[in-house]
Amino acid sequence: MNLILIFLALFLDFGPVTKMVLVVASFISLITELFNTAIEAAVDHTSTEKHELAKRAKDAGSAAQLMALFMLFIVWIIALTA
Repeated sequence: MNLILIFLALFLDFGPVTKMVLVVASFISLITELFNTAIEAAVDHTSTEKHELAKRAKDAGSAAQLMALFMLFIVWIIALTA
């Protein structure tokens, strides 16, 4: 999805600042997903038992990714309607 959005950001008729913001928002989403994956892998490697702190760590990583996707969506809506 991000690859398509980056391609669209670069080739649609946006100004250079808008293009930069759209590409940066896509990369933030990708980076957040990598951190989320790392958190989940580290927690799963540490223990297979259910633990409240492990659940909180995974939930926080997932919430961060959700916020990054919301940001990406909002930035695209603003760019398309401006």
